[in-house]
Amino acid sequence: MRPFDSDKLLTRNPDVTLQELDSAAILVHEPTDKFFGVNKVGRAIWQILEKPTTPKALYSGLLANFETSRETCEKECRAFLSELLDAGLIESKELTK
Repeated sequence: MRPFDSDKLLTRNPDVTLQELDSAAILVHEPTDKFFGVNKVGRAIWQILEKPTTPKALYSGLLANFETSRETCEKECRAFLSELLDAGLIESKELTK
């Protein structure tokens, strides 16, 4: 699992779409037809990533909508975001100042 730099800007890969199912959703990488199942928190993360964001802003957005500690949120999000990066579903870019 590739770690990501928390000082970077996270963006969706434009070739990935979210497909809603009854009680779940999947992220589909259109060019390869590879897919990645996500739960309601994963869907919330994908919605937050509609606009490029920092990990810190993403955590704050999740904490406003889910009851969990910041420590748990950051730990679990880091793992999930690393998986998305490894799969090429999101991208990490330098912040411009």
